[in-house]
Amino acid sequence: MRTAARRDFVAEYANEVLAARLLSTGEQLPVHRQGRRVVITGLPAHSSARYVNVVELDLDGPARPQNHSH
Repeated sequence: MRTAARRDFVAEYANEVLAARLLSTGEQLPVHRQGRRVVITGLPAHSSARYVNVVELDLDGPARPQNHSH
């Protein structure tokens, strides 16, 4: 059984994130937006990969970073 970590992964993209999944297992992860931030939850406490969890994002187009100039 997998134990979820108590922390979330946060990224900042202008894109809509359509899906997020662990690259090593293909497991879908919950993803939502909080303002500018994309929050991915449900990461395992321990990586199934050798060192770190790698999360693959499906975006609505080419990756665009948030514009922080305003």
